Amino acid sequence: MLFAFVIAAGVGYYSGLTTAASKLITPDEINNVEIRTRNIKAVVMVIAKSAPEAVPQGEDPNFFSSGFFYKPNLIVTNYHAINNDPVSIRVQLFDGRQFPVTIEAYDPGIDIAVLRVSGVTAPATIKFGNSADVLPGQKAVI
Repeated sequence: MLFAFVIAAGVGYYSGLTTAASKLITPDEINNVEIRTRNIKAVVMVIAKSAPEAVPQGEDPNFFSSGFFYKPNLIVTNYHAINNDPVSIRVQLFDGRQFPVTIEAYDPGIDIAVLRVSGVTAPATIKFGNSADVLPGQKAVI
């Protein structure tokens, strides 16, 4: 009888934890997770390597940022990620593979850069949305 009570109490406690945890996940967070899951293969890590003499001793010469494929061999990232006169720029895909890139275009005024990757075709791309489709006050995932 005591054993059955302990089991029942444990199940009740565990159920309470599950209920409490599920209340922490909002529909908005679920939407963010779904967006990430759908697009993860298009997201890259941008690695801009500075010349050793341009970096204080003991500091990492690599600057890391993110970007995404919007065409099979073009990646969008922030201008500030590549404006430190790097000696090389490469991207790392979701699966860990790395490829060299060149700067195709940039605009410091709006902090955007386009990189051309060589040696690989995008495993996936992300499409730009249309600002006319967004209502005032609506959240946007960037």
